Amino acid sequence: MNKPNVILILIDALRAQSLGCLGYEKNISPNIDRLAKQGVLFENCFSCTNASDPALTSLMSGMLTRSHGIVHHSYEVNESELKTFDERNVHLLQEVLKETLF
Repeated sequence: MNKPNVILILIDALRAQSLGCLGYEKNISPNIDRLAKQGVLFENCFSCTNASDPALTSLMSGMLTRSHGIVHHSYEVNESELKTFDERNVHLLQEVLKETLF
């Protein structure tokens, strides 16, 4: 079985309107633009929250913030949130890929 190539680009604080593949006229993102042209480009995406830690946990788990338990950002993530995360046995994308592909 051939193993697929998976590339997930996560960039914090980049406005979509600043990418050439989404219409920006200046050539400031040639590599991302090339990946978007040759791969898959999602043009209509939404985040469940504006704080990085809970949003990234949601992205990687496929769960809403209240479901996975991480609701705060950075140093504000507390022991209670981490305990909830562990108790709910949240599986993140990298774990799922490892279990199913490798």
